[in-house]
Amino acid sequence: MGFRTCPKCNHKYPLFPRREYPNYWKVDGFKCKGCSELLTHHRTWANLCLFFTYVLIFPGVYLLAETLNDIHFVFTMLIVFPIAIILSLIVLASGIIPYVLVKKDS
Repeated sequence: MGFRTCPKCNHKYPLFPRREYPNYWKVDGFKCKGCSELLTHHRTWANLCLFFTYVLIFPGVYLLAETLNDIHFVFTMLIVFPIAIILSLIVLASGIIPYVLVKKDS
């Protein structure tokens, strides 16, 4: 698992510090154990990426279900649907990765 550092004192934290901070997903930030600097993660960006993931997946599932009766569209969906899934996974990953510890603007 990756590590992030506090920008002020360079104290290292796990990428997702669940054991040290049990309410990590419920709060917008937490204090550094080294210097008490308030650190935050980019929750808004991640939620937006998750939203776009659902926007890509659900229409793909609907279109696949609607076009299974027409053989011409089945071959098209065999190409389009996996691409939509791959794009959705990329977008989902880009929503998880930005949970980087940054210095909160004050």
